[in-house]
Amino acid sequence: MIGFNRYGKAAVRLVRVNRREPHTISDVTVAVRFTGDFEVVHTEGDNRRVLPTDTMKNTIYVLAKDWEGGEIEQLGLSLTERFLGRNPQVESVEVELEERPWERIGDAPHAFRNQGTERRLARVRADRTGTVVEAGVRALEIIKTTDAGFSDFLVDDLTTLAPTDDRILASSLTGWWRYSQTGIDYREVWRGVIATLLDRFADHYSKSIQHSIFELGNHVLERFPEISEVRLRMPNRHHLPVELGSLGRIGPGLLFLPVEEPFGDIEATVLR
Repeated sequence: MIGFNRYGKAAVRLVRVNRREPHTISDVTVAVRFTGDFEVVHTEGDNRRVLPTDTMKNTIYVLAKDWEGGEIEQLGLSLTERFLGRNPQVESVEVELEERPWERIGDAPHAFRNQGTERRLARVRADRTGTVVEAGVRALEIIKTTDAGFSDFLVDDLTTLAPTDDRILASSLTGWWRYSQTGIDYREVWRGVIATLLDRFADHYSKSIQHSIFELGNHVLERFPEISEVRLRMPNRHHLPVELGSLGRIGPGLLFLPVEEPFGDIEATVLR
C-alpha cells in the first residue's frame, strides 16, 4: 500500500516588472505541492485525478501576471485558493516562495542592484479547514567580532575544544515565523523582523548559539504580537586564529581563517 505522498512543481522562476513610474521588480521562485486522494495514481497508474505539474506552472504564471508584484504571501494565498477551489481531490496545498531582493540604484527609475545574499521567504499551507501563512529569511549573513563565548560545556576524554569568553561568532541564518492572522502588511512586518533579529544579535552577549537563538526569537515575539512562533537555524561558521608565533609575530588574535566545513548546526523554535 502507498504511504504518505505528494507531488507538485518546483523551481518556477519569474520576474515581474511593474512599469508604473518608477518601475519596481519582483524576482520570485515558486514551488507548489499537492497532497490528497492520489492512491490509485500510484497503485494503478490511473492519472484522472492528476493535475499536470505543467498546468501548475502555467497557473503560477497567469496569477503572477495579475499579481501587483507586492507581497509574495498574497501570491501564495491566491494560488492556494485557486488550486483548492478547482481540485476536489486535493486535501491540502503548500506554496513556497523565495524572493531575491533588488534595490534601486540611487534615484534611477529603472536600474537596480541585488541587495545581498539574503532571500525573503513565504509559505502558505491551505486545506479544507483553514490557511496558515509563514514568512522567513534564508542566508542572512551575520558576524560579530566579540561579545560571544563558549565555556562550561560538557567535557569527556575526546574533548579538545578550549573554553573561551571571547570569540568570533558568525552564521548564515535561516528563519521562519508563523503568523496568527492574515491581512497584515507582510512586507513591513518582514522588514521589522529582520531589523529585530539584527539588533538583538548585535547587542547581546552570546554564551552559545543556542542562547542567541532564544534571545533573537524571544525578541521577535515581544515586538510582533501577530507572530505565534519563530524557528531559527544558525550554522556556526568557525573562524580559527592564525598562529604566527613561529614567524615572530606574537600578539592578540587579529587574523583568523574562516572554515566552511565542518560546522556546528543549531536550530530551535521559540514559542509563546
